[in-house]
Amino acid sequence: MNRALRAAKENIDLLVTIAGAVGFGSVAAMAEDARQMIAEHPASCLLLTGAAAMLGYATARIVSARSAWAKRRRMDERLSAVFLGMSRRRKELVSRALDEGSVSLSPLDADALALCELGIFGTPPVGSMLTATDFSIRPAVIRAIAGHRSEWLA
Repeated sequence: MNRALRAAKENIDLLVTIAGAVGFGSVAAMAEDARQMIAEHPASCLLLTGAAAMLGYATARIVSARSAWAKRRRMDERLSAVFLGMSRRRKELVSRALDEGSVSLSPLDADALALCELGIFGTPPVGSMLTATDFSIRPAVIRAIAGHRSEWLA
């Protein structure tokens, strides 16, 4: 098995060329049959094409929705773990940022920078080290916190 796998890896260019030739040959052989069928049954082919397009669109919507749901679930699990181990001051900063829209802190504040590293606060634009910087929560994190605020920020 390993020998065959190694040979396939070494000759991948040749295998791709052969597969392409076989695929092109089969498409070229079917092209005449497809042209003849379309000429004899145009309405049926149009309906079949429309049905295939709708099926493809529905499949893409389902896959996209499931992917988005899984992504939100992973974010919720990650944020839950982050908030369980978070210090009281960081929770207060997040709560204040949710209530006020942003928190004005020093750009060198360790807790604000840690929340940026965790992906909770958005990274502010580069500014002066002498003036306060407004840190705000990313919109995706706001949506995730909205359902778990009492649990995570208690």
